[in-house]
Amino acid sequence: MASSNTMRYAALALLCALALAARPVNAAGLYKWTDERGGVHYSDQLPPEAADKGTVVLDKQGRQVKKIEPAPSPAELKAREAEDERQKAMAKAKDERTRRDMALLQSYTSAEEIDLARARALSAVETQLKSAETYNAELAKRLTDLEKQKAALAGKPVPFALENEISSVSAEMARQARVIALKKEEMASISARYESDKRHWLEIKSDQARTAAAEAAGANASANAPAKPTAAKTSSGNSATATR
Repeated sequence: MASSNTMRYAALALLCALALAARPVNAAGLYKWTDERGGVHYSDQLPPEAADKGTVVLDKQGRQVKKIEPAPSPAELKAREAEDERQKAMAKAKDERTRRDMALLQSYTSAEEIDLARARALSAVETQLKSAETYNAELAKRLTDLEKQKAALAGKPVPFALENEISSVSAEMARQARVIALKKEEMASISARYESDKRHWLEIKSDQARTAAAEAAGANASANAPAKPTAAKTSSGNSATATR
């Protein structure tokens, strides 16, 4: 795709150069151009083979009146395309930051509101975490009882039901341990996200305050600047300078 665009731009640049070359020069004017070997030529018309090499248009006194840049090479066109894409990506990222900033400012009117929102979000997950921890503690007690029953057999065959329950409780405890770990990670992520939002919200507000202060200072400076003396008209209609 990029190669196709490069070829298309190169063809367009060459056509533009040829079109400029086809235009007549001002009366008694000349084209000054340089060939591949560095030889300088003057002519009243620019030959097609020199159209993409750039030229200088001179008037009849030999003064430069126009400079036609050489057609960009495929490498230059490719670099230009890359720069255009980079600029587009930067503009897109800037628009996205602006959109997020506006959403943040519209969501909260103070830093305290962000703290309250964080507390609400953490509370919901914390409830789930405590429930999982309580359940896991009950499983641990049950597993301890089962292990005691197994130990009480003193080497006798362990009933299938007992062995099966020990295995089931152990597996469930492992699952709950994973749930507990995930909930703790979720809480840490929530705290970090709201802390980042709060920090950025404060930065935006600080920037706004500095901008407002600078604008106010500029307005005050303009208002307090001494007025320039103006010319006063005399009764005869002539201008007279202001007296000191």
